[in-house]
Order: sequence, then C-alpha cells, then structure tokens
Amino acid sequence: MADFSQEELDELMGDVLDGGADEESIAALPRLADLADDPELGEQAVALAGAIMASGAARDEHLADRFLAASNRLLPTANGYYGCLLAGQLAFEGTEYWPRLAHGLDMRYYDVPCPRCDTTIWLVFELGIAKASYIDEIGDTSPLRPVEPSALTGTARRLYDTAAAHGRQSVMDAIRHVFGQATCPLCATEFSVAGRVL
Repeated sequence: MADFSQEELDELMGDVLDGGADEESIAALPRLADLADDPELGEQAVALAGAIMASGAARDEHLADRFLAASNRLLPTANGYYGCLLAGQLAFEGTEYWPRLAHGLDMRYYDVPCPRCDTTIWLVFELGIAKASYIDEIGDTSPLRPVEPSALTGTARRLYDTAAAHGRQSVMDAIRHVFGQATCPLCATEFSVAGRVL
C-alpha cells in the first residue's frame, strides 16, 4: 500500500479543498491510486483524487480510469465521502465538473454572496432556508425552493438517479436544492443556487 497516513490524507485534503490542486497534490495522484483498495483509506484517497483532478490537474487517462473504476466500486457502500465520490466521477470521466459541487452534496450547505446586495447568505439544505447570518439563530431567513426531480436534466439528472439507486436520500435532496432557487432574506432578490455555487 501507499505510504500515506490518515493524518497526511486529512492535511492534503484540507489543502486541496481550501486552495485547489498544486504541484505537490498532483504529484500525489499515483500514490492515491495505489491506496484506492485500502479498506480504511481508499474512500478518502479516491475522493481526494477527484478534488485534485477537478482543480485543473493535467489529465492522465490511465490514472483517471483507475480512479473511476475505484469510485464505481466504492460508491454503493461509501460512508463519509459519498458526495465527493459522486462529483469526482465527473472529473475522472473528463466531463464538466463543478468544483463546489462535492461540498454541497456532502455538507449540504453553501455560503454565497447575494447577486444584488452582496450580503453573505447561508443556504442550509437540511433546514430548507436561506439565512442572512450563519451564527444568528433567529436572523432573517427565507425558504429555499428545491427543483422537482422531474425537472432535472443532463448531469443533474444523472447525479440524482445515481444517488437514488444507492438510496442516498440526503444527497438526492441536496441535488434538488443545488439546482433549485433561493431568495435573499434581506433584499428579496431571487436567484438560481447553481448559478451562484457551481
């Protein structure tokens, strides 16, 4: 197996999620591929590879194929990295990938600037609300309007159907919110969630 420890994987994942891929993380891809079958670290290694490839790493077809096969194998039983693995498949396939997609599918929230008043708005999928302040429990809120599943098309439809096939209701709900609508709780501007986060 590769010579990554859990702590090193955590640190590298934090660096990539915070600042994108750099030379060090791109150079780690072959080692991550070797770790894909590890029963304890494989899921995180493949999820991390998806984040690195989505950040603009030059495409290596052989590595991409290895990661895609590992992702297909891991997805049905994934624990903590389901959204990252699902979104990462887009990077492994060389299709369009949205860098912030994995965050929303796993964490089920985004912070975005309002397109009109530039207020930071927290879109909290589990509560179905847009909040003008993450800390203020009572602050101004407005309801989120998730898209109906029947209206999903293209990549959004594929992601939703894959999550449905694996019984991942929380990810299905997150996908509906990502492709739905929100309203700024302060200035009442309506906007597409996907238009602000993807």
